[in-house]
Amino acid sequence: MKLSRAFYADIAVIQFTHWFNNQNNTQICAYAEYKEGVPFVEIDFKDTSKELIFKYTFRLGEIQNELSQKEKYSLDYLKYPLPPKEDDKYRFD
Repeated sequence: MKLSRAFYADIAVIQFTHWFNNQNNTQICAYAEYKEGVPFVEIDFKDTSKELIFKYTFRLGEIQNELSQKEKYSLDYLKYPLPPKEDDKYRFD
């Protein structure tokens, strides 16, 4: 299953996805790009269980809400580091 939509903080989606994959041994892929100046993210859940998808999307919604209220665009880099550039599961275009 894939999801594609505009997100307030696209970098935070990449950070959280990388963290979530490491914590839950999942293979969720997240790709961020700008379309006409608007940050869009495509998330590919692959074979992730419905329970983990729910857990992921619920927390991601909370994160987006928290960041928009604080006018921030990324999470704390110490707790949620960016993935290595050579990791194909994450991409910024």
